[in-house]
Amino acid sequence: EALGRVNVLCFDKTGTLTEGRISLQYVSDGRAGRPVEELTHHLRRVIAAAVRASPKTGGGRVLAHPTDRAIHEAAERLSITPREGLQVWERVDEMPFEPGRGYHAVLGRTEHGHLLSVKGAPEIVIDHCTTALRGTEVVPCDDAVRHELTREVARLARQGYRVLAVAQRPASDRSDLDESRIDELCFLGFLGLGDPVRATAAESVDRLMR
Repeated sequence: EALGRVNVLCFDKTGTLTEGRISLQYVSDGRAGRPVEELTHHLRRVIAAAVRASPKTGGGRVLAHPTDRAIHEAAERLSITPREGLQVWERVDEMPFEPGRGYHAVLGRTEHGHLLSVKGAPEIVIDHCTTALRGTEVVPCDDAVRHELTREVARLARQGYRVLAVAQRPASDRSDLDESRIDELCFLGFLGLGDPVRATAAESVDRLMR
């Protein structure tokens, strides 16, 4: 009788309508993409940069955020390491993700010098990009490219993905990292993360509607 008077029912989606098991499912270069099982060489490097731009693992550490765990699990499954495309990579400093910041940034040392890797909310990361990687070519991140990237974020979101942007740039030999250095980035790609809908969800919603 009480339920008969309900007009709107709001769900906590994660773990209720979904399985509560986030996984990396799709990678895009900003124009087009592929499922994680069908990655090209340059799309693998997007995941490698995302792994670099994540909290430290190993030594019994457990990644607190399910998004970071999903990226690391996919990387391990695909044998992608932070050194993909590099001979050397060593963590120097990092800025952890905070809701007000919207990204996680890590400064690392490579055989070519320092490399700054960033992953986070597309609207924030793209705003800090001045160039974008197109295949093997670096192009200016002008209004046309930004429009293209925004359109790709919307396409992925319509498919139910949670979208993260990944970017990087060579950095100076300074070993400290602060927000003033998160600029003039080169956009690399998007990660599409999904949480599978429970097999029983449709039936449950239908029963509630009846």
